[in-house]
Amino acid sequence: MMGSDANSSGSNWNPIDKKNRYLDIKSNQVSVASLKFRIMLQICQDNYNNGIKDEKKKRPFGLEWDVEDMVRHQKNMLEIIMNNLNSAA
Repeated sequence: MMGSDANSSGSNWNPIDKKNRYLDIKSNQVSVASLKFRIMLQICQDNYNNGIKDEKKKRPFGLEWDVEDMVRHQKNMLEIIMNNLNSAA
């Protein structure tokens, strides 16, 4: 889980700034211990990289993590949880 201090300190940053600040080797890596947050950062980086390579996929800076990404992520996580619950039964 991500600590409340780490979560609130980055609440006003855009996704790429969060990635750069939280994954800086000088920062406290414990602050990015949330698996969900790490996945979000990777999606942001992928979206940013795709935007650099393909003008059609480019998103405005700071919108590398949008509602569509959130919905897709939620669907994927629920699928994993439900599959694990079904496997355990």
